Amino acid sequence: NLSLSDISFTSTALRRSDGDITLEVFSPQEILEDFEARFPRVFETFTRVGIHPTKSFPILNPYTETLETEDFTNIGEHCIAVGYAASKLVVALAQTDFMQEEEAERIIERASTRPQ
Repeated sequence: NLSLSDISFTSTALRRSDGDITLEVFSPQEILEDFEARFPRVFETFTRVGIHPTKSFPILNPYTETLETEDFTNIGEHCIAVGYAASKLVVALAQTDFMQEEEAERIIERASTRPQ
């Protein structure tokens, strides 16, 4: 088991006294298909508001009543990353019987739509 005292953080790896542990770069695109299947309403919303990670097109800005032509797919990717991070936490909690699996799914879905 690692403790915080065993680790020093660098931009590319976790360092430990007995060697290096390389971090993998997370790509939201790798889990996109799974998240779309699990949370279709979230991705319908992403499409409607113009932040779907793979569907970029002009949308009407309701405040200015003009078309937004800026690409906001990176925001959708961020939302997926937030949901993925939440899934790591709640899966661990569900495995310890701290919460039910159904509750974990709701938390992941909510985290994907509220990236703060």
